[in-house]
Amino acid sequence: DADDDEDDGDGNDIENDGGMSIWGTIRPRITSLREAMNRHLADASRGELLRDGLRIAIVGRPNAGKSSLLNLLAGRDAAIVSSSPGTTRDVVEVMLDLGGVRCTILDTAGVREEKEEGVNEIEVEGMKRARRAAKDAHIIVGVVDATDFDRGLEAVKELIHGNDSEFEGELKNGNVIYVLNKLDL
Repeated sequence: DADDDEDDGDGNDIENDGGMSIWGTIRPRITSLREAMNRHLADASRGELLRDGLRIAIVGRPNAGKSSLLNLLAGRDAAIVSSSPGTTRDVVEVMLDLGGVRCTILDTAGVREEKEEGVNEIEVEGMKRARRAAKDAHIIVGVVDATDFDRGLEAVKELIHGNDSEFEGELKNGNVIYVLNKLDL
């Protein structure tokens, strides 16, 4: 009966003989394989996180306390801390186990307007790398200096939402934690 025939996807009719044909024995296996692949793809990002861990970028203006926070989390002097703006020029990475989760903490260069006094081409490159680290991070920790709250918050928001054509679009994740620092000053 023509109504019992199936199409193999290439326009060829396959006779349905009640599951006794080769197609009848392979079809359940293909369906099972397809379901397993879909489950694997759904869990792939979770598996990747378990294997590679979380990437956490610490961002903010210069001297907001990003490197101090990294050192506190690391329990050692992983990054140079100085009162001079622009001390961190490159991304400093520290691997940590936080609550059983493997994490790569990224201390980044401070982000500020390129036209601000004292900004040179090396610091500009550091700011580009900070933006890239934030874009690729699973979690962003925006450190804001309480003594310069408005500019600090604006710098973090600009970095996250971007005005840089190189990083148009959304970040990998919308997970942002704000840390208000220097409340004692």
